Amino acid sequence: MKKQRYIETELGTEKLCIECQEHWPLDDEFWYFENRKTKTQGVVRRALSVCKCCYIPRYKPHLLLGAKNSIENNSHARVAA
Repeated sequence: MKKQRYIETELGTEKLCIECQEHWPLDDEFWYFENRKTKTQGVVRRALSVCKCCYIPRYKPHLLLGAKNSIENNSHARVAA
């Protein structure tokens, strides 16, 4: 069964993250937002499709690889010195 994209809970509106498949409260603590222009409503603030925890692994995995490589490079530099 497909999960609903938005649900209402005692915490308010929660949105489904497409990466981790969990619902998180729809606020700045859990989501990145972007301003979108629409023809009828002007500028609308919308949450991205992935939560903040999943954003880098989903859209910028090269940053994770770079961080891992920089740690390994630093440890090799200390051993050689």
